[in-house]
Amino acid sequence: MVDLFQAKTFVPGDALLREGDPGSVAYMIEHGRVEVSKLVGGRKVVLNTLGPGAIVGEMALIDRAPRMATVTATEKTVALMIDQRVFDKVLADAPPVLRALVLAYTSHLRNLGARASQLETELHKAATPKSPA
Repeated sequence: MVDLFQAKTFVPGDALLREGDPGSVAYMIEHGRVEVSKLVGGRKVVLNTLGPGAIVGEMALIDRAPRMATVTATEKTVALMIDQRVFDKVLADAPPVLRALVLAYTSHLRNLGARASQLETELHKAATPKSPA
């Protein structure tokens, strides 16, 4: 299966994925590290740092919704690119119950992510000092 994936090299600062973009690929990190971040209230919030074995961008392949976060290389990173065609084939060959679970899981994660962003924005607004009138 790994022979179906193309390796791509990223240098520090390169974006593998950008929040809000449509998704047609996911990446499995082979070597290196990436940072997952999101803009909340105009501020960059780092959600996670990932390394070898991690997969990023998979949710957009599953539900074809825009990217939820930006993923940026923090060091030289080699990642295996998983394109939509290959992913669709793998998912189509999976048992129906597994496909249903993957879709449900993705929907739940997107809903949680949206709610977390909303709460972060509300907290930021509440913590911002109000100027005297």
